[in-house]
Amino acid sequence: MQAVRLVDTSDMPREEWLRHRQRGIGGSDIAACAGMHPWSTPLDVWLHKTGKGKPKEETESMMFGRKLEGFVVQEFAERHPEWRAEKVDAIL
Repeated sequence: MQAVRLVDTSDMPREEWLRHRQRGIGGSDIAACAGMHPWSTPLDVWLHKTGKGKPKEETESMMFGRKLEGFVVQEFAERHPEWRAEKVDAIL
């Protein structure tokens, strides 16, 4: 099955990426929606997606997580050759 690329994010500024990301539920939102996130709730997700919540400033942990995404994907792919894993610069 081929994923549908909705938006190419390869050279997109962070603010524009955040606006696009606000239009749907992403991997970072799933745990909160399921009530399993230690720092976020389903209400927090709803407030953020509807523009009613306070904007989150990028923390140092968030910045490092973003910068290390490629490394994490590569490491996962090496540990799990039975699965296909790749970093995609797009909103799917």
